[in-house]
This record gives sequence, C-alpha cells and structure tokens, in this order.
Amino acid sequence: MISREKSWSLIVSLLVAVTVWGTWLFYTYPESWQIIHNYWQVSVTMVFGSIIAGATSEGGGAIAFPVFTKVLHIPPADAKVFSLAIQSVGMVAATVAIMRLQLLL
Repeated sequence: MISREKSWSLIVSLLVAVTVWGTWLFYTYPESWQIIHNYWQVSVTMVFGSIIAGATSEGGGAIAFPVFTKVLHIPPADAKVFSLAIQSVGMVAATVAIMRLQLLL
C-alpha cells in the first residue's frame, strides 16, 4: 500500500506536469502540433541528450549544443541560450525532487 505522503507527492507531481503542458498548449495554440512536427529533431536531440546527461557528469545542454550548431544549423547564440535554459530547468527539477524526497524521509 502506498503511504498518504507518497500518494500526495505523486498527485502534486502530476499536477505540475499537466500545468506545464497545458501552459505550453495554451501559448502555442492553434499551431501546437505543427510546432512539434516542424521541430521534432530538437526533441529527439534532447531525448538522447538527457540519456547521456543522466549517465555521465555532462549536462543535457552540453550534449545538445554541438548537435544544434553542427547538425541542425541553429545559430550558436540561440543554441547557447537554449542549452543554458535546458540545463537550468533540469537542475532545478532535480533540486526540487531531492528536496521533496528529503521531506518524505
């Protein structure tokens, strides 16, 4: 049986995820799916970047930057800002997860 605290934590996590996706959908509507279709390469890059980042000490943005600039031909200034944003979001998410786990223990 799942404890009350853990079930509450799961509900909060799901609400945060749904809120983020809902906000993205709201701000990109009605072109939401067109944006995903046009920029699917960025998503694939970040999936592999996150796998490598999780397995090594490198950040996902450090993996994505060379792919963005050399393969996808994104201007270096834009790739740099996106890489920094991705690493910042990932680090904040990890920090929040660690803090929540510490509160549950």
